[in-house]
Parts: sequence; C-alpha cells; structure tokens
Amino acid sequence: MNPSYRPVHNIARFPFSRLLAGLRVLAHNVATVAATLVATLVATGALNSAAAQGTRDLTFDIVPATAAAGVARQIRLSVPWPLGCAPTGAVLVPGDVARHRMLSIRFDGEFDSLTRCGDIIFNYQVTVNVTPQAEGDLGVIAVTSNGTYLGQTTIHTRAAGGNRSRYDLTGMWYDPSTYGSGLTFVHGFARNDTLFGTWYVYDAQGVPRWYTIQYLQWNAGGTEAVGQLFWTNAGAVQCLAPFTGCPVPATSVVPMALVSIVMLGPNSARITALKPDGALTANVIRSIF
Repeated sequence: MNPSYRPVHNIARFPFSRLLAGLRVLAHNVATVAATLVATLVATGALNSAAAQGTRDLTFDIVPATAAAGVARQIRLSVPWPLGCAPTGAVLVPGDVARHRMLSIRFDGEFDSLTRCGDIIFNYQVTVNVTPQAEGDLGVIAVTSNGTYLGQTTIHTRAAGGNRSRYDLTGMWYDPSTYGSGLTFVHGFARNDTLFGTWYVYDAQGVPRWYTIQYLQWNAGGTEAVGQLFWTNAGAVQCLAPFTGCPVPATSVVPMALVSIVMLGPNSARITALKPDGALTANVIRSIF
C-alpha cells in the first residue's frame, strides 16, 4: 500500500461550498471579459457583418409597374450598405419559374461576418432585367450569396384592359350588417385566375345553407365578373347524433342563379345573385387576421 495515500473517511468535511463559490466568481469574470471583448469588436467594426448591415430598407422598383406578358421589365433594387464591403453585383438565380412562380435575385460579394466593413454607408443600387412569359403574379425574393434574406416583392403581369382579375380574392369575406353569413374564396390569382367561392347563408327557417360560386369570367380591367351560383344537394342523410349534418357525397348540383362580383377595392366587393324574379346582394369586406 502506498504510504502517501490517506483515504478521506469523512467526505462531508470536504469544502464543497468554497469550491462552488470560486467557480461562480470565475464564471462571472469570464462573462465580463467576453462581453467587453464583443463590445470592443463591435465598436471597432471588426464584428460588423456586411450582410447584417445591408439587410435594412431594401426597396424594389418594377419598371413598368404592370405590363403584358413578353414585355421586358426592370427590377431596380436599392439598399443601404457599408462602403467597405458592398456587393459586387446581383444576378437572377436559375430555377423553375413557371412552376413555382418565384424569381430569386442573389447579391454576390464577400459577406463574411468577421469582415471589417467600415462606418461609411452608401445607397447601393443595381438593376436586374426579366421578361415574364405568362400573365399573373410573379414573386421576387432577394438574398445574399451566403443565404441572408433581404426582401421580396411581386411583379404584376397582365395586359392593359385584359380580362384577368385585378385583385386576389383568396380569403374570407363578410357583410358587417349580416354577421354570421359570409363567403370564402379560393383564387388561382397568380396562375390561371380560376376562382371558386362558397356563400354561407340561411333559409326561411333559419337553417344554415351554402351555395358555390363557379365559372366566373372577368371583364376588361378585371374589376367585375359574372358566373354561376350552384346549390349542391345530397338528399336524405343519416348522421350520428347529435349532429344534423355530416360529410357525404353530393347527389346533385343545381344551377340557382347568375352571380355578379364587383370589386370596389382590394378589400371590399359587392356580390349579387341574379334571378328573373329578384336579386340577393351583399356588400362584403375582407376578413384580415
């Protein structure tokens, strides 16, 4: 047995409290030194990121703002950026634009987080050219070469006086004077402009009823449309109590009336069901969550 070995028979007497107190002091000192170092690096610009300083206030200017398919467009981008590490240019990123309806613009340059950029900020401007080949809306997103998000916008492509909708109707709409009724629209605004709507109303007995709005055609200018109002029926249905309604296949789809949509703005519209013996009108606004 090693004569220098001395077992600790009473471990409870070991000064753990002093050890913990010393560790706390050490951790506090390390944190203080680290905070001071980071503050010094930021103050001297050594920790200023070119991407971080360049992500503010990116603006887009689409010229012309709206045009027909096949017309060349300019996307003019402007963003404040540190003079010492400005982008070297901006390019369109190849991709399946027709499928995703989205363009990506990449700002190239050296955007290392440890790059010293300097304190002088200037307005960096660049123009990217694109020619949309189909009517509809095309999203545009701008990022740096290291993946930092800068901003996004939309290119509107439609012929002057064309028969595409001017607004995207997707969402929920209601008339404040008849709260509890309303409409829901699903709109292929950025693609083929197909619009499908559901109109929730009540019958003479106060029982909920709904109609569908289909086959809409927009007029020149895209602010008025006419389509068909349908009543979908499933006949007699046996549902589990206490439910009086349940999902089952439809047995008939009955045309009920013509329907007219007049857009009064992006968030307000007048919906009218037209029959030879009368009309049903609702002045609706968009539900914005």
